[in-house]
Amino acid sequence: MIVCLPQRSLDTHFLTKKTFDNRLVNHHQIKNTDLVDHPAHPILFSGLPPLHSGQPIVHVHNGILNARLLASPGEPDAEKAFFVADLGEVFRQHRRWISCLPEIQPFYGSCLLSLSLLIHPPPALKCNPDPYIIRLLASLGAGFDCASNGEINQVLSIGQGSIDPSRIIFANPCKALSFIRAAARSGVDTMTFDNTDELYKIAKAHPRSKLVIRILTDDSKSLCAFGIKFGAPLAVVPSLLAKAKELNLDVIGVSFHVGSGCYDPSVYRDAIARARAVFNMANNVGYEFTLLDVGGGFEDRLFESAAAVLREAIREHFPEEERREKGIRLIAEPGRYYVSTAFRLVVNVIARRAPLDGAKGYSEGGDAQPEVMCEWSFARSRHYRLT
Repeated sequence: MIVCLPQRSLDTHFLTKKTFDNRLVNHHQIKNTDLVDHPAHPILFSGLPPLHSGQPIVHVHNGILNARLLASPGEPDAEKAFFVADLGEVFRQHRRWISCLPEIQPFYGSCLLSLSLLIHPPPALKCNPDPYIIRLLASLGAGFDCASNGEINQVLSIGQGSIDPSRIIFANPCKALSFIRAAARSGVDTMTFDNTDELYKIAKAHPRSKLVIRILTDDSKSLCAFGIKFGAPLAVVPSLLAKAKELNLDVIGVSFHVGSGCYDPSVYRDAIARARAVFNMANNVGYEFTLLDVGGGFEDRLFESAAAVLREAIREHFPEEERREKGIRLIAEPGRYYVSTAFRLVVNVIARRAPLDGAKGYSEGGDAQPEVMCEWSFARSRHYRLT
């Protein structure tokens, strides 16, 4: 993988320090004359890929040319696929977030679980666990939504322990007892629940935790609905809160998730209304909630629309005066929003189903070398002829 920053766009000391120099210049369109190696040397960090400067398209082009050069003498794996990661795009998405939702702190969120991940789980199941992404977002003040001990350990290991455990929410409402104990040892106190069994486990393994009740919302307008697995219906919330009170557990707020890849931002309005109802239920039991977690589901192309719905719903159900008076904190769990446009995958096309009538692009010469490499991202795709 090639990790790069747009030329002169970001100061790289955020990768080793807690502070970050917010300097960004305009992201100009690249010209053909720019398709050369950038003169600056890559920045090296122990155990991580080199960090390059320059425009991402330059590294895409150079990676393709390098693959062709290595393939000619028969270098093994010369045609293997590679990513080009643009950290500048992640930074721009963060600036966009701060502009649209300045009162909501982002907690970089967990991913959509596929069958392959369940069979072969990676060390962390973030939507993208790249250590550069985590370092950058940590330096920008983001928190982290973790769903496993592996994710917690990865976040806490960044920068030699410079990320405080208070910036992590263990947002898995169904945790193994050993996971809860490990979180307690790591100092991660904030965690979610949506069932009585979880309350008994937490009371036993981490009685000083700060709990957030995960409620069920309408996630039918999303690419991946989570309601089939997670979230307590409003009808059972009073009994769950009563049980938490009986066990002397501290419940501090409510969370919800409208599903990964939400394509109808209007669902946030109903979810905020449900969260307000839970705040009122908590008052009846004797809790004074101070946290509202609006979850994830943010899509790049619909972000401004979703942000507008959220702002309006929050103003209606959680007025600024009340939030200031009671110290109510707002957080969210964006995941793919930050990284879906930041990565480009370049793959080698090694074979095609093509007609034998000399159609354009088809070679009968038996050339074993690749003729085409394809660059793909969530936003675009391109093909390059290697001639």
